[in-house]
Amino acid sequence: MPPQSQKEHNREKGNKFEDIAVKFLLSKDYEIIDRNFYSKRYGEIDIICKKDDRIIFVEVKGRTDLQYGPGELAVTRNKQKKLIKSCQYWLFSKKILETEWQIDVISILQLANSKDKVVRLKHYKNAVTAL
Repeated sequence: MPPQSQKEHNREKGNKFEDIAVKFLLSKDYEIIDRNFYSKRYGEIDIICKKDDRIIFVEVKGRTDLQYGPGELAVTRNKQKKLIKSCQYWLFSKKILETEWQIDVISILQLANSKDKVVRLKHYKNAVTAL
């Protein structure tokens, strides 16, 4: 079996963090609608869910150490702009034109030596607003 590329390794880690976020959201009565929606022009939306008749787009940021700070700091202004465009594109592509929606961020810290134990999970509701 050939060695895993860095891109494959990162995707595997990303999927693991997204799975943790999905379990968390389901435990809070969110309904998962879609995952890993990709727009070539704007990028990916990690999780799309629904709660109380509102569509919620979730950006998941996971860390195995704090070398670069907590995950939520990676949601830069540029990333926020792309997220907003991706969400608008998803809504348009699904012909959902009149609905309330928001973008949340879930930041997860799972230290490499913690045997898959989540050390910290923070859910920032409505974290990204129109710029």
